[in-house]
Amino acid sequence: MNVLLLGTPSQVGPYFTNAMRAEEMHVIQPDEVAEGVRMVQETPPEIVIAATLQPEPDGFAVCRRLRRAGIDVPVLILTTLPDTISRRRTKRVAGNAYLQLPCTAEQFIEAVLLTATNGKTSWQVGELTVDIARHRVYNQSEAVALAATEFALLAYMVRHTGQVLSREQLLRRVWGEETTTETKEVDVYVHYLRQKLGQSKQNNFLQSVRGKGYRLLPLRSLTVTG
Repeated sequence: MNVLLLGTPSQVGPYFTNAMRAEEMHVIQPDEVAEGVRMVQETPPEIVIAATLQPEPDGFAVCRRLRRAGIDVPVLILTTLPDTISRRRTKRVAGNAYLQLPCTAEQFIEAVLLTATNGKTSWQVGELTVDIARHRVYNQSEAVALAATEFALLAYMVRHTGQVLSREQLLRRVWGEETTTETKEVDVYVHYLRQKLGQSKQNNFLQSVRGKGYRLLPLRSLTVTG
């Protein structure tokens, strides 16, 4: 995912930037709003994160300038204002969402992902449908029964379809930052998913990337088992 970040170090410091890169996001951070507008017009990212950046006074003004330039990509506005004021101003400048600071890295990443997909919670990857809100999985309209950890692993990979995800990253994001589980457990659950979703040599949708981890690709005409 390409993320264009328009913000000062005090609002979006290395902590959040590193969190995005840990999620395999490509972070682009121009020095000025005008430069950011030009970059978005030339190559639109999946999301723009708008914070205070000179000469604009705040993220709302940054978002307003993007919209006036005809840019309609999803915009997440970072704000320290009260909730009611932030909601009103976000609507006024046609922002997609806002996030109140301070917040945790986990809250920040979740807001970025939700804003980039306009709050989408149901994902279609080839023949596979993953309804994250209802914790349901369908393959060609046929329900697939998954255990809780299997579902959490699949949901995370679906949100990052096409990206190479390391075992360490999957362990952190699915099992939790404080987990003592070994990375080989990720291999076990990937095996479970491949079995239940019917992976075959002809349809290698959950790929192993040697020395790096796993990558989920769109599924095609699978036979559901188990």
